[in-house]
Amino acid sequence: MANISFPRQFLYIAAATVGAKVGWEFASDYNMFVKIISALIGFYISLTIAAFIVKVIFKKDL
Repeated sequence: MANISFPRQFLYIAAATVGAKVGWEFASDYNMFVKIISALIGFYISLTIAAFIVKVIFKKDL
C-alpha cells in the first residue's frame, strides 16, 4: 500500500463517493444494472479527476 497522507486519502474518498452518487442519480430512471454501471463510471471519472488535481496542482504523485 502506498504511503498517502490523510488529506489526500480524504480527497480521494470524497471524490469517489460523490462520483458514484452522481452516477447513481444520473441513471435513476433505469434498472439496477444500469445504475451500478453508471455509478462505477462516475466513481472512476471522479477518482481520475481527483488524482489529476493532486498531481498537477499540488505537484505530488500517487
